[in-house]
Order: sequence, then C-alpha cells, then structure tokens
Amino acid sequence: MTEKACPKGSFGNETGLSICFRCKAGSSQGKQGQEACDACPVGGYCQDVGAVQARPTPCPHGTWSDKTGLKSAEECDPCPVGSWCSAGVVIPC
Repeated sequence: MTEKACPKGSFGNETGLSICFRCKAGSSQGKQGQEACDACPVGGYCQDVGAVQARPTPCPHGTWSDKTGLKSAEECDPCPVGSWCSAGVVIPC
C-alpha cells in the first residue's frame, strides 16, 4: 500500500491510515499532509459544509471577530459604533 499525503482541509494522525479525516467546524487546514487541523483564525469562521474545509471564510461585511475557532458567521460580532468592518477586521473611522 502506497502512502499518500492527506489533502488540504484534512489530516491523518497515524501512519498506514487508508483514509484522511476532515477538519471539523471551527478548524481548518490549508496545507497538505498534516497531522492535525488548526483552530480557525481570527477574523473568520470555518463552517462544516459536509466537504473538505481548506480555508476560513471571512466574517461578513459589518461584522468582525478577535476570537479563534468560530464555526459560523453568526458567531462574528457586529461592528462597533464608530468603526467600519470588512473581512473580519475592525477599521476605526
């Protein structure tokens, strides 16, 4: 059996596995051949869409986040008064 590196959005944490495991909601993996997934980074969320989640989705316009591991857009915070928010980042006016 030839070993293959797990694709982006998945991981294999043991040698000799015949399958790769998908990253769960709140995590992602943007590199091939990894042994674990990373927490979804600040400014975005990693939704379980029933497919491989290789990279995070930025918080929607008008929202932001300074937390890691968000699982959905609903977990992003509304933009603070006196600021403008884009791609999960707060920009003071």
